[in-house]
Amino acid sequence: MAHAVATLAGVLNPELVVISGAVAEDGDLFLDRIQRRLLPDLIDNPPRLAMSTLGDQAVVVGAVRMALDHVEASLLGSPGASPWPDAPALAAAPPQG
Repeated sequence: MAHAVATLAGVLNPELVVISGAVAEDGDLFLDRIQRRLLPDLIDNPPRLAMSTLGDQAVVVGAVRMALDHVEASLLGSPGASPWPDAPALAAAPPQG
């Protein structure tokens, strides 16, 4: 896991990497070990790490958030929301089924 985070961090340079899925369910066991491995061995400027608490609901929660952003932008005119066509994650989402 540390190698995967280091590879992505080296290319994307994120401030934060959120780990989700089955690994995140046991995050307390892994988070410190991944962080310790990143620091000395793999990357000079490691990102902060966090474990998602959403589990297998992460995709659903993200889809609902995008739908709410669309409603806020198009119907309510919320200044912080992105209109649907400008939401890049939607275009890149794999088909469900």
